[in-house]
Amino acid sequence: MGFEPTICGSLSPGSTNNGLPQIDWYKFDEYLTNAFHLRTQSEYRGNAKRYWRVLTTGDASPLLGLSDAKRRHAMGSLAALANFSGEKERWKQIVSKYDLRWNGKNDIGNLVNLLYSNRFDEMATELRTSLESVPEDYANYYRFNVATGLRPVEAVMAVNMLRTNCSNYVNRDLLVLEHYRFPKQFIRNTKKAFISVVDQETLEIAKNVRGLDYQGIRSEFRRRKLSFHMAYCRKLYATFMAKRVDVGLVDLLQGRCPVGIFSKFYNRPNYKDDLEKVRSCLPELRKVIE
Repeated sequence: MGFEPTICGSLSPGSTNNGLPQIDWYKFDEYLTNAFHLRTQSEYRGNAKRYWRVLTTGDASPLLGLSDAKRRHAMGSLAALANFSGEKERWKQIVSKYDLRWNGKNDIGNLVNLLYSNRFDEMATELRTSLESVPEDYANYYRFNVATGLRPVEAVMAVNMLRTNCSNYVNRDLLVLEHYRFPKQFIRNTKKAFISVVDQETLEIAKNVRGLDYQGIRSEFRRRKLSFHMAYCRKLYATFMAKRVDVGLVDLLQGRCPVGIFSKFYNRPNYKDDLEKVRSCLPELRKVIE
């Protein structure tokens, strides 16, 4: 079964390599640049070039022997390539035929460890220990991150935007950061951020730090031989807030859209009042890593 030419893609039977459709990698690079974050672009580009024959031949056997993590990355790359080339249905058929799973087998051991451990306190302790060993500017990026619950890259972007573009970013009436106004930075294909509730102290943290990028922060931790666990901030935020406000609101604040019928069509909570509840919790939440 050959590929038909498409508007956005370039898997055309008219251009072949050893009988296989040829891919216009330059156009695919443009697609990745417009649709994904820089780190994801690099990962998807490499895996797409490694496994593109899975999509063109329909033979997914090279993916079956990969570890769960490597298979997820390869599948994400091929999904992007299929979307670019207009061959999403073909990719779905391949996934179904080979019973490819985005997640691995359920690990009972991991579940038991989760039930019998106090991971929240362990993560908070790890962060406190690390932050004691880095300059204040670097630690403040973590403090901002834990107060907003954003993904680390998003948190770093938000801090730098607040330093330069505060008037167009902060809704002063509701005291929220309106990420959705900057779709190129915050509304990505699979990762989104809509709003973040803040208080004055959170804004002051952002305004008074030195401008740094994500890789710069990460490099400082590595230079000092410290574990870089900025992603813990998002986990701490979610766990902390889920005990105090509606979980649906936590999902919204962390960029997860509702998928259930009840959430999408029937549930209409008064989230405006709940935003104040979130704000009132921020001082206590910041203390978690102090």
